Amino acid sequence: MTVATSGLVELCLPRDWTELLLPDDDEARDHLDRLVRSTWPGGPAGPRTGSTRALMEWRAAMLDAGVVSHGVVIAPRPEGTPANWHVQTSVVPLPVVPDVDVPAVVAELVRARWGAGPHHVETYETDMGLGVGVVAERTVPPPPGLADLAVRGLEVVADPVRMGVAVALACAPGATQALLVVGVCLDPAQVWELAGLVAVVAGRSRLHPAPAADEGEDRSG
Repeated sequence: MTVATSGLVELCLPRDWTELLLPDDDEARDHLDRLVRSTWPGGPAGPRTGSTRALMEWRAAMLDAGVVSHGVVIAPRPEGTPANWHVQTSVVPLPVVPDVDVPAVVAELVRARWGAGPHHVETYETDMGLGVGVVAERTVPPPPGLADLAVRGLEVVADPVRMGVAVALACAPGATQALLVVGVCLDPAQVWELAGLVAVVAGRSRLHPAPAADEGEDRSG
């Protein structure tokens, strides 16, 4: 998958991947509409249309935030519950401070942004150069509106949910931007498998800087 941003992102993605952030607006709307219809086949037309519209607004917000991909992996596993993972890839700026401790920065990012205490951090080589991987868990409290749904007779899970979080960052030496890949799974026992996928996406993808304004300009004559 190739995505145009301020530069060019070439993503290495698995085959069993459902992309939610297709770059073309019409194609994305058709894709999300089919997704809503397949997951809610018996739903009334009005709410289904509203769901598609909400997903398009969410897509616009993600693209504005620098997210270039939000993929869903749903696959059977030999043992245990099926895999149901969400993986986001973003283009993020790198600190301009020289000799920065990148693993420490990524670990602090996980702690500050997701409230998850990292229990494993490691560096590894990527196609761009440096890679940093973080594995963590977080507990998500139930939203306050669940009580109202329960009163209306709907079955809800009101307990806090434990999630697995896997993060990988990849960048070239001396680069000002990096690829940040974040994966989440609702089964913390799957977090190490998810971390392997996240590490591969970050490790085999590439971020190309935008060409200079005059690059490719014909100056002959």
